Amino acid sequence: MDGYFAAKDDEKALAASADGAGPYRLFETIEVNGVFPCPHLEQLVEAAGGETQPTMIRDLAQIWPEPVTDPKDYVPGPSLHRVPDLLRDRLAAIAVDAGIAERWAPALWGVTPADAETVGRAITDLARRAQGAGERLYWWAEL
Repeated sequence: MDGYFAAKDDEKALAASADGAGPYRLFETIEVNGVFPCPHLEQLVEAAGGETQPTMIRDLAQIWPEPVTDPKDYVPGPSLHRVPDLLRDRLAAIAVDAGIAERWAPALWGVTPADAETVGRAITDLARRAQGAGERLYWWAEL
Protein backbone atom coordinates (compact mmCIF):
# COMPACT_ATOMS: atom_id res chain seq x y z
CA MET A 1 0.00 0.00 0.00
CA ASP A 2 1.28 3.45 -0.90
CA GLY A 3 1.17 6.19 1.70
CA TYR A 4 1.91 9.82 2.49
CA PHE A 5 3.51 11.01 5.70
CA ALA A 6 5.33 14.04 7.08
CA ALA A 7 8.81 14.18 8.58
CA LYS A 8 11.22 16.93 9.57
CA ASP A 9 13.81 16.00 6.93
CA ASP A 10 15.12 13.22 4.69
CA GLU A 11 17.17 11.68 7.49
CA LYS A 12 14.07 11.23 9.67
CA ALA A 13 12.00 10.02 6.72
CA LEU A 14 14.62 7.40 5.85
CA ALA A 15 13.68 5.56 9.04
CA ALA A 16 10.70 4.31 7.00
CA SER A 17 13.10 2.38 4.77
CA ALA A 18 15.15 0.80 7.58
CA ASP A 19 13.47 -2.60 7.30
CA GLY A 20 11.52 -2.01 4.09
CA ALA A 21 8.25 -2.14 6.02
CA GLY A 22 7.40 1.47 5.27
CA PRO A 23 6.29 4.40 7.38
CA TYR A 24 3.18 2.86 8.91
CA ARG A 25 4.62 2.03 12.36
CA LEU A 26 6.74 5.18 12.68
CA PHE A 27 4.67 8.01 11.19
CA GLU A 28 1.04 9.01 10.87
CA THR A 29 0.49 7.74 7.34
CA ILE A 30 -2.34 8.40 4.92
CA GLU A 31 -2.72 5.07 3.13
CA VAL A 32 -3.70 5.37 -0.51
CA ASN A 33 -3.35 3.20 -3.54
CA GLY A 34 -2.47 4.63 -6.93
CA VAL A 35 -2.49 8.32 -5.91
CA PHE A 36 0.84 9.62 -7.17
CA PRO A 37 2.13 13.11 -6.36
CA CYS A 38 2.56 13.83 -10.06
CA PRO A 39 0.02 13.84 -11.68
CA HIS A 40 -2.73 13.00 -9.14
CA LEU A 41 -1.98 15.49 -6.36
CA GLU A 42 -1.28 18.15 -8.99
CA GLN A 43 -4.71 17.32 -10.45
CA LEU A 44 -6.26 17.80 -7.01
CA VAL A 45 -4.73 21.29 -6.88
CA GLU A 46 -6.07 21.95 -10.37
CA ALA A 47 -9.56 20.68 -9.43
CA ALA A 48 -9.54 23.19 -6.58
CA GLY A 49 -8.75 26.00 -9.02
CA GLY A 50 -5.08 26.27 -8.11
CA GLU A 51 -2.04 26.65 -10.33
CA THR A 52 -0.30 23.43 -11.36
CA GLN A 53 1.75 24.15 -14.44
CA PRO A 54 4.40 23.17 -15.19
CA THR A 55 4.43 19.70 -13.66
CA MET A 56 6.61 19.29 -10.58
CA ILE A 57 7.70 15.77 -11.47
CA ARG A 58 11.34 16.87 -11.84
CA ASP A 59 11.21 18.12 -8.25
CA LEU A 60 9.86 14.82 -6.90
CA ALA A 61 13.03 13.45 -5.29
CA GLN A 62 13.54 9.73 -4.83
CA ILE A 63 15.56 9.44 -1.63
CA TRP A 64 15.51 5.64 -1.22
CA PRO A 65 16.70 3.44 -2.75
CA GLU A 66 19.29 5.26 -4.80
CA PRO A 67 17.67 6.07 -8.19
CA VAL A 68 18.94 4.10 -11.18
CA THR A 69 19.88 5.77 -14.43
CA ASP A 70 19.68 2.70 -16.64
CA PRO A 71 16.22 1.06 -16.84
CA LYS A 72 17.79 -2.41 -17.01
CA ASP A 73 19.10 -1.85 -13.46
CA TYR A 74 15.60 -1.21 -12.08
CA VAL A 75 14.49 -3.64 -9.38
CA PRO A 76 10.79 -3.54 -8.43
CA GLY A 77 10.07 -2.76 -4.83
CA PRO A 78 9.19 0.00 -2.41
CA SER A 79 10.66 3.47 -2.74
CA LEU A 80 10.59 6.71 -0.78
CA HIS A 81 10.11 10.12 -2.41
CA ARG A 82 10.12 13.70 -1.11
CA VAL A 83 7.12 15.64 -2.39
CA PRO A 84 8.06 19.15 -3.61
CA ASP A 85 7.47 21.77 -0.90
CA LEU A 86 5.58 23.89 -3.42
CA LEU A 87 3.10 21.05 -3.96
CA ARG A 88 2.78 20.57 -0.17
CA ASP A 89 1.99 24.27 0.18
CA ARG A 90 -0.56 24.24 -2.63
CA LEU A 91 -2.26 21.21 -1.09
CA ALA A 92 -2.27 22.89 2.32
CA ALA A 93 -4.23 25.79 0.84
CA ILE A 94 -7.12 23.55 -0.29
CA ALA A 95 -10.32 22.84 1.64
CA VAL A 96 -11.58 19.75 -0.20
CA ASP A 97 -15.35 19.65 -0.59
CA ALA A 98 -17.76 17.57 -2.64
CA GLY A 99 -17.39 19.80 -5.71
CA ILE A 100 -13.60 19.57 -5.75
CA ALA A 101 -13.80 15.82 -5.18
CA GLU A 102 -16.25 15.41 -8.06
CA ARG A 103 -13.84 17.23 -10.39
CA TRP A 104 -10.84 15.24 -9.10
CA ALA A 105 -12.35 11.73 -9.00
CA PRO A 106 -12.16 11.08 -12.78
CA ALA A 107 -8.35 11.42 -12.56
CA LEU A 108 -8.30 8.54 -10.07
CA TRP A 109 -9.15 5.32 -11.86
CA GLY A 110 -12.29 3.74 -10.37
CA VAL A 111 -12.56 6.09 -7.38
CA THR A 112 -15.95 7.52 -6.44
CA PRO A 113 -16.31 11.22 -5.67
CA ALA A 114 -17.07 10.33 -2.03
CA ASP A 115 -13.85 8.33 -1.73
CA ALA A 116 -11.93 11.08 -3.55
CA GLU A 117 -13.26 13.57 -1.00
CA THR A 118 -12.10 11.39 1.91
CA VAL A 119 -8.63 10.88 0.43
CA GLY A 120 -8.33 14.51 -0.63
CA ARG A 121 -9.26 15.78 2.82
CA ALA A 122 -6.80 13.43 4.52
CA ILE A 123 -3.93 14.45 2.25
CA THR A 124 -4.64 18.19 2.44
CA ASP A 125 -5.00 17.97 6.24
CA LEU A 126 -1.62 16.21 6.39
CA ALA A 127 -0.13 18.90 4.14
CA ARG A 128 -1.44 21.65 6.45
CA ARG A 129 -0.03 19.95 9.54
CA ALA A 130 3.32 19.41 7.82
CA GLN A 131 3.48 23.00 6.63
CA GLY A 132 2.60 24.31 10.10
CA ALA A 133 5.27 22.14 11.75
CA GLY A 134 7.95 22.99 9.18
CA GLU A 135 7.94 19.39 7.93
CA ARG A 136 8.10 17.96 4.45
CA LEU A 137 5.73 15.51 2.78
CA TYR A 138 6.93 12.08 1.71
CA TRP A 139 5.41 9.41 -0.52
CA TRP A 140 6.06 5.77 0.21
CA ALA A 141 5.45 3.92 -3.05
CA GLU A 142 5.06 0.19 -3.42
CA LEU A 143 5.04 -0.05 -7.19
